[in-house]
Amino acid sequence: MYTLFNDLSLDEELIFASFGKSCREKIRSVQGRPDANYQFYPESGQDQINEFLTDYTKLVEHKHIPPAENRRLDNYLRHRLLALSCIRDENGTPTVWHAYRANVDRACLIYTVSLWFIAADSVYRNRIGKANRYAHWMDLRAFRALGVRWYDWGGWYTEQDDQEKLRISQFKEEFGGEKIENYNGVCYRTWKGKLFRLLKKCS
Repeated sequence: MYTLFNDLSLDEELIFASFGKSCREKIRSVQGRPDANYQFYPESGQDQINEFLTDYTKLVEHKHIPPAENRRLDNYLRHRLLALSCIRDENGTPTVWHAYRANVDRACLIYTVSLWFIAADSVYRNRIGKANRYAHWMDLRAFRALGVRWYDWGGWYTEQDDQEKLRISQFKEEFGGEKIENYNGVCYRTWKGKLFRLLKKCS
């Protein structure tokens, strides 16, 4: 698979300068706004996960996509690999969520929720779109401060058929990352793991 990487070992100014001009302007436009309160949970608790899942379910119902993998999230939480970030409005209501599998080497984006679809007001929708970009920038900064080396955008669409996936990839490209060929798999190292793989293949 292909993905986009941002190198977090670079200076913040260089990272920000690599973003597209329009992206930088949208980020600046919401900085300091009372309806764009950023929160970062590097070691998320069950309360944050439940709140995230509530909003992710709204996205699932709106876009008719598969639900979040709760077992996967629970495993990440148990092994202290799950990080969440959130943008809240002036009433404390979340409008944007990002979920990551994160360690010192890489923070990999696994889920995003941007709740623009809950409002008919186009101004409000545009504001949430800007807040989403702001959240990504703040996430980059937060992971960089923790010493994480790479920010992984969790995939980049290489085909031309799916227009929505193309728009998502174009959004990610606004942040100046480098396209990387990446590999994702499971290595069964113990005899129990090898037996599980065999049973899985036979089932």
